[in-house]
Amino acid sequence: MLSRRTNYQVQLENYIDKEIQSMLLPLDLIQNIFLFPKYRIKNNCIYPNTLMSNLISACGVIIFMFFFVHHIYDIGHYDYIKEKMDFAYMNSYADIFMYGIGFSINYINRLTQKSSSIMFVLRIQNVHRFLNNGSYFDRFIVNNWICMAAIVCFYLVIITLVTAIFKLSIYTLMKSLCLMCFDCNVIYAIRLIQLLTHKLHLWDIEAQNFRWMEDGSTKDYCKRMFQVYAHILECYNLHRSIFQYLIAFHSIEYFICSLTRFEMSIQIFHLVEPFALNVK
Repeated sequence: MLSRRTNYQVQLENYIDKEIQSMLLPLDLIQNIFLFPKYRIKNNCIYPNTLMSNLISACGVIIFMFFFVHHIYDIGHYDYIKEKMDFAYMNSYADIFMYGIGFSINYINRLTQKSSSIMFVLRIQNVHRFLNNGSYFDRFIVNNWICMAAIVCFYLVIITLVTAIFKLSIYTLMKSLCLMCFDCNVIYAIRLIQLLTHKLHLWDIEAQNFRWMEDGSTKDYCKRMFQVYAHILECYNLHRSIFQYLIAFHSIEYFICSLTRFEMSIQIFHLVEPFALNVK
């Protein structure tokens, strides 16, 4: 009897409303596809990931890195690239190191921030129950689907075209698709911070309407407003804890990739320039 009561209490504390589940679904779907789920929602309750899920994520990291290693093997067959575009060839080795760190950060963050991720969802749910603009929230859910669909379509179209034009291997295609998870982390973080900003705006409106309330209900209302504000601040702190290293890696990775692509463009220009002069 005691065990049953304890289980019921845990389910009650971890219960997730349907609206919140709908909001999280497009964001969590991509995380699950890339084997980096932050938590699991089962029977309308949120729980930490299981040991099996953690092992699958570890296997996912190994598989992703295999694609990067195989990419070096693929371009190693092209002597022209090794001789004329040596920087591009050496950059493939650097990618293994850099993205190995990136996938490791993803995996470690998933393990160390599991409690923070669950607490964030529960806290934002408490805020949403008190501060809810129905029409905005419905649009927010739709925009979540649009954002995730847009990034997936962009990657699929661009990478498929490049693979078809240059006749690259399936391993290179998969290696490029793996990079999508880093951009999805950024979109995940941005969407949540936008939701928090909106909730803070609603709280400000409620605070301004405080003067029109009757004296008999102000005490409980003030307590509730203070509690919601505390939850919003806690959500900001949890958000920073969950995403700070992921965002930091993405920023560094974006800067390094911009430099390497610029250098590769210079090499390609030097290769094309003599041909263009001969044509003239």
